[in-house]
Amino acid sequence: MAFIEDIGGKYIKMDNKVILINDNKFKGIFLSVNLMRPLNVNENSKNALVASILKRGNEKHLTEKDLEERLAELYSSKIDINVERCGGIYNIEFSAEIINKKFINNDILDEVIDILHSVIYKPCKQNGKFYPEYFCREKQNLIDKIKEEKNEKRKWALKRLEQEMFKNSDYRLGAFGSEEDVRKIELEECYLHYEKLLEEADIRIVMVGNLEGYDNIEEKLTSKFNIQGKRKEIEKTKIEAIKEFKEIKEKEMISQSVLCMGLSLKEMNTKDIMKAYVYSNILGGTPSSKLFQNVREKESLAYYAKAEYIKHINAIYVFSGIHISNVEKATEVIRKQIDDIKQGKITEEEFSTAKANLILGYKEITDNRKAYSRHILSNSLIYKNIVDTKKQIAEIESISLADIISLADKVEEKTLYLLGGMLDE
Repeated sequence: MAFIEDIGGKYIKMDNKVILINDNKFKGIFLSVNLMRPLNVNENSKNALVASILKRGNEKHLTEKDLEERLAELYSSKIDINVERCGGIYNIEFSAEIINKKFINNDILDEVIDILHSVIYKPCKQNGKFYPEYFCREKQNLIDKIKEEKNEKRKWALKRLEQEMFKNSDYRLGAFGSEEDVRKIELEECYLHYEKLLEEADIRIVMVGNLEGYDNIEEKLTSKFNIQGKRKEIEKTKIEAIKEFKEIKEKEMISQSVLCMGLSLKEMNTKDIMKAYVYSNILGGTPSSKLFQNVREKESLAYYAKAEYIKHINAIYVFSGIHISNVEKATEVIRKQIDDIKQGKITEEEFSTAKANLILGYKEITDNRKAYSRHILSNSLIYKNIVDTKKQIAEIESISLADIISLADKVEEKTLYLLGGMLDE
């Protein structure tokens, strides 16, 4: 097998829509088949419901138990299905974890690939549709998942922040959609949407592991999962934050309030991405960050205070857990930290620790097959080619303080959301 790029002992090959990452430190292989559609708020619930139904059973394994038993026989192989939004893209990830044949003297890769193919393309059907029992059960399970999101208050606050910050965009709903949308889905409509996914989705495949000794993998995957030249390159849905600043306060019977801030980065390009990560780390990504030191430690205004950059939508979320009486002061101090970065008031410790923490995170990505696979796929969607962690680490190391100050001018506060704890009033 010939790989087109050597990245320090690892080899990557990217041809059309198949990415192969050969690294001999791994004992197992991680394979992901990704069906991607332009993000459409009217499809989220249908996509999530289809994904849930497909794992229930297929022509070879009629029940989820049958599937799990066969995978257990194949040296505890695993198959999973996940849904996510990648900015303007909705992705349904079908994944498999397989032990390398070198450790079992038996090649089970082809059979696991066949099973994964059956999960995607050969679901259990009755009268040309999904099993009604599977459809009804998974529909209720999805409704329950959406309801449960309200129980994790930090996640719920961030979800509400997104709903308001991207109110006029298809990014406003999470990957599961809404309870109302799920309830409206009918069996026939659901199956027709599944057929539409198979016909129109942009399919990308990533395989990570020690691939030496496995022949014609690319050809097998391309043929097996119907990746042909006729499939168009996915067109991302444009994601835009609201134009005018908006503040929302909502009360709930919880003992700790959650204060969230949505920051949008304007006029961004791919060269700014690593700078935005460093900026976010300086603001609230490490124990040496401005939010941790000033909001939490110095002023004692928050139980936690963090910032996170979301590269696919060029946004930074700031979130903190506070007492309701500290809302105004905490907001003031958070905004001061953002302004201080813009003014160049960044210490050497804040700057160097932010970069070091980010570099460590990128190094750790390559130690996990699943994380590495998703990272490379994510990069391919943004950069349109292979951008491995080694290149990104070098880019981080080259970032200067002046770069961060310049980037800070692109940061705009768009949304302030408070989930207020009535119990601590």
